[in-house]
Amino acid sequence: MRLDGRPKVGRGTKGQSTVELALLMPLLALLLAVVVDGGLALNSWVRVNTAARDATRFALDNGRDSDVASLVLRKMTGLNANNVNVYVISGTTDNSGRIPSNTTPWWKARHPQGPGAADGYKIQPSRIEARLRAIGNPNNVPFVIVEVDYIYSSFLGSFLNWSGIPMTSYAIIQKY
Repeated sequence: MRLDGRPKVGRGTKGQSTVELALLMPLLALLLAVVVDGGLALNSWVRVNTAARDATRFALDNGRDSDVASLVLRKMTGLNANNVNVYVISGTTDNSGRIPSNTTPWWKARHPQGPGAADGYKIQPSRIEARLRAIGNPNNVPFVIVEVDYIYSSFLGSFLNWSGIPMTSYAIIQKY
């Protein structure tokens, strides 16, 4: 300090900016990693939705299940194919607009691609019935659904001990 009470400028402050940068650098790197990982997760989510929608249109045109799964995998090129499950579900509602649970021919689910089919598809018949009612008359309506399940493996997840972020999307189309 000077005799007049003002601090000395330039002395004792050498390297202060370097220390501040060193303290803030890990926080800035973490912030950048979160932004990049969030962008990659959003990209995966968009690709899962697009794959389900396009595969449903393809399945509606009587595409084979294996071809539907191949289409989904092509749409998701660059993502880990081992984390993808594709379900092709087709059926017909009864006269009351409900999906009969005791009749196999009306409610068929096929799993043409990928490991991990133990948990099965996630969409429930009650959700399908509600969607069909929202679209219009649900009585005796044949429909096709393609559900795509994907587990996004975050590169930050290895540091945080995450198993992955599950992403599920489905598209439903009525056959007329």
